[in-house]
Amino acid sequence: PPSVPEGSYFVLADTQKLSWPKPSPSPESRPDFEFCRWLTEHKGLTAIPVSAFYSADHAHLAATTVRFCFCKTDEVMEAAFEKL
Repeated sequence: PPSVPEGSYFVLADTQKLSWPKPSPSPESRPDFEFCRWLTEHKGLTAIPVSAFYSADHAHLAATTVRFCFCKTDEVMEAAFEKL
């Protein structure tokens, strides 16, 4: 179930179960970065890879989590929903 933010302009999303053309996994792969890059290049939307906020030793804990900002107008948010 989604976690509803209480006093923030950001929401986190787990991308693990989403269907998108994932690159072949490698020991250096960072799924959250790859998803964010794909989303920007193919959908024109940008998210923030959450593992960027973690140390190298703990980045795996957020490997499939991305952060969206929603401090936008309703019109901008509706256009983003259409792209998704």
